[in-house]
Amino acid sequence: MATASAQKGSKGKAAPKKGRGKKKDNGNIFLMVIVLMMAPLAMAFVGSALVIIIGIIPTVVATILDRSETRTAMVTVGSLNIAAMLPFMIRLWLRDNSLSGAIHIAIDPLFWLISYGAAGLGWFLHSSVPPTIVNLQMMRIEARIRSLRDRQVALIKEWGPEVAGEREEELLAVEALMSEQGEPIEPRSSDSES
Repeated sequence: MATASAQKGSKGKAAPKKGRGKKKDNGNIFLMVIVLMMAPLAMAFVGSALVIIIGIIPTVVATILDRSETRTAMVTVGSLNIAAMLPFMIRLWLRDNSLSGAIHIAIDPLFWLISYGAAGLGWFLHSSVPPTIVNLQMMRIEARIRSLRDRQVALIKEWGPEVAGEREEELLAVEALMSEQGEPIEPRSSDSES
């Protein structure tokens, strides 16, 4: 019996999760591999690397600041930031893919305005779209509740308060709603139904 209760006690305890520490280590290893792979490419394509490093700073900031599980700020800011940098990267690749061409793009105020402005638009979308959607959903839900309450009032007018069942608090709420509208509740008698 003592061993059975000891086994039962050990099963009742929550075992530490094994995968949590490894996942973080794998992420760090993956990041190191990416950096090691990108370093030779950055040296080979110095101009492109310079433009990317300068232009992608808002995405890096969004990655650092957004600690949520879904990383929506990084995705929103990053996608708009990279899309805004793309025309300048194409111009660099087609014209003068060198360090001097990259510096020429880096000192261009239009590059800063477009790439950082798009990142700002990404932050605006990240901060304004979710509350807007929540407000729209709440308005839709409230309209549905009003519709159902009106239907309930109509049913009670037609069939009497016993249709509401035994839920006294709901019946009181409907009666209060009907009294606000100035409608008296008239119970139907069983004699009139026959």
